[in-house]
Amino acid sequence: MFKSRLVFCGRVSMQRFLVFPVLTVTHSRQNNQYPVIVRMKIPFYTIDAFTSEPFSGNPAAVCPLEDDLSDDLKQSIATEMNISETCYITKEQNESFQSGQCFGLRWFTPTNEVPLCGHATLAAATVLFRVGLGSKI
Repeated sequence: MFKSRLVFCGRVSMQRFLVFPVLTVTHSRQNNQYPVIVRMKIPFYTIDAFTSEPFSGNPAAVCPLEDDLSDDLKQSIATEMNISETCYITKEQNESFQSGQCFGLRWFTPTNEVPLCGHATLAAATVLFRVGLGSKI
């Protein structure tokens, strides 16, 4: 009988956060609009795929998103990360990262979005399975 075991290879960094100001528009009681700056906090991990040693393997950043971001903001974050790929994980509404079974993945390089990235996909799976995001987000 053939048995297989799913093994995720990769060195996981500790969870860190991107925190930056975002300008939004709010309505007052008199129905006037005024700008408000709020702070957005996005968790991210850096994963060295295909290795257990630091400073080796294929690096990827992984950002699990409770709420989706605009494409421009995703591109800006990937540019700031300056890693070969940044992978964004989204979940279905009314699901959690811990119990969900279907996730959306998108991959961005520092310069553009790409249709697929193997090592960043494995990095995203590593974050979902090894770190247990349901209790941390």
